[in-house]
Amino acid sequence: MNISGLNSNINANEIIKQLMAIERQPINNIEAKQNKLSKKKEIYNDVLGRLNNLKNLASQISSESTFNVFSVSYSEQSVIEWKTTSGFEANYNVTVNNIATAHAIGSDKKGSATEALGLNTGIIKINNVDIAIDNQDSLNSIRDKINEAGAGVKATIVDNILRLQSINTGASNQIALTENNNILVDLGILKSDLSIKNQFVAGADASVTIDGQNITSSSNTISDTVENVTIKLLKTGTSNVSVRRDISAIAGKITAFVNQYNSAIDFIYSKTTEKRIYPIEKESDNLAGLVYADVTLNNVKSNLNNLFVGAVSGLSESFDDLESIGISKPSFSKSDGNSAMLIGKLNIDAAKLNEALENNFEEVKSLFTKNSAVEGLETNQYGIGVRVNKYLYGITNSTTGVLTSRSSSFQQEINMLESQIESIKRRLEIREKSLSKKFTLMEAAIANADSQMAWLELQIGSM
Repeated sequence: MNISGLNSNINANEIIKQLMAIERQPINNIEAKQNKLSKKKEIYNDVLGRLNNLKNLASQISSESTFNVFSVSYSEQSVIEWKTTSGFEANYNVTVNNIATAHAIGSDKKGSATEALGLNTGIIKINNVDIAIDNQDSLNSIRDKINEAGAGVKATIVDNILRLQSINTGASNQIALTENNNILVDLGILKSDLSIKNQFVAGADASVTIDGQNITSSSNTISDTVENVTIKLLKTGTSNVSVRRDISAIAGKITAFVNQYNSAIDFIYSKTTEKRIYPIEKESDNLAGLVYADVTLNNVKSNLNNLFVGAVSGLSESFDDLESIGISKPSFSKSDGNSAMLIGKLNIDAAKLNEALENNFEEVKSLFTKNSAVEGLETNQYGIGVRVNKYLYGITNSTTGVLTSRSSSFQQEINMLESQIESIKRRLEIREKSLSKKFTLMEAAIANADSQMAWLELQIGSM
């Protein structure tokens, strides 16, 4: 409401504005609290995100399948594709003698693919599937009927020829045809004696020789010959296949696991050692040091450090901790000081890690995966990947995890403060209307008094 102030010469609007600014101060204080809580929640959610990423990597590194990674090399790349999911290192001599083909037949060439062919009405059978044909059918409509019938063949039109190709390769997947009323004969797919007239490709099995052993298959993808191996035949020819454990890929997964740990505890350290700023000189100073010395975050950092650097019981002392494979705490240096040591970060000696994987692979695998399928053991009895995964599952759980709970509690406080703000706003709205009404009444009273004074002066002047 705009109050003129013409009678009182008082800027009521400005007075009300200043009074309301004073009474709004509690809202400003509550909003400042909300901003701090939002920042705390943001920090906790950042930690939670980093730890969830670490948990996913821990889950991978605690699984033996992560270590069953092999690389394959070929003397001739274009002959064969060899994929292995697990197994062992080996060499194979592979000769592809023949590629499996799909049976393909076709009609005589017609003048048009769209005009009605005037065929007899009747039923044809393709691989024992009935397909109804009438005299209005064209090559295109017959193609569509065949494809919609699901007869195990793919029908296409090539240069006004109806072409049928078996969906599956191999000698056993020849296209079987039956008809009445000479429909297929008139199309030119069958001869008058009902034998195939136009065969483009004879269905044939694949033939491959692996280290002198001959193997036949109806498919060019063979997965039941070499254990845990899928072989894809590409063309005829010979190739020497070498299967080796992919040390580089495994080392990369271990490195990613350790790097994510470093990222998580580095962030926690940076926030829990960030102190409050006094005096406050700028708005961002209010948000500094909000989780300084936070007990929950410091406990997480300490626990993770212990899980990573602690030895795994029951393993050879030569390979029972990360340091034995080149992953260790940094030593004090003038350039870095002792900050890295205080944080608990780990350094990776890539050469030593690769050497351990090359020469002591099973020991390294056990260091991360030991007792992955066993419950109820002491923490030090589990491989590093296993125990980190178990710990993080507990604290990051979406319903019971301590970090999730703290983040939720911050949001609950924010919501509660928002309710307080809304309540104060409603009260201030009423207060502002009341002040406006009082100043309006004052202006009206002054106007009335001025009017009466003017009347009295008129009366006195007329006496």
